[in-house]
Amino acid sequence: MNVQPTDPRSHVAQPGPAAPCSPRAAPRVEAPTELEVPRALSITVASALAGYLARTQELGAVEGPEGSLSLHPALQPVLEALHHVLAGGDVEVRIVHPGHPDIVEELNRRAAQATQEANLLSEASGTYLIGTV
Repeated sequence: MNVQPTDPRSHVAQPGPAAPCSPRAAPRVEAPTELEVPRALSITVASALAGYLARTQELGAVEGPEGSLSLHPALQPVLEALHHVLAGGDVEVRIVHPGHPDIVEELNRRAAQATQEANLLSEASGTYLIGTV
């Protein structure tokens, strides 16, 4: 996927010559049907990814009491946009009001570190880690 800025705070994601996001050899996890009982799975992720996810949760990415957690409503359109990109669509993301620059920088740094760690661990172990940012 090529991301070409149209404004310093706006990006239009446009697919390149290949499909925007190609499925990897990662196992497919199907959503449970009405007949299936939910079960916990253990997945291997880089420690920096676990830290990134914990920090996003601290900042309010998910909300609600235990057992009733949900994605923060402001993130729902972002998730929807992600799904369209993964399905071959084009999206436009525009930042209406910038967030606190120190927190934005921290999250960007954490995301980059998580991806770097996952790549290093995958290369060293010869296995594919499911999570990168």
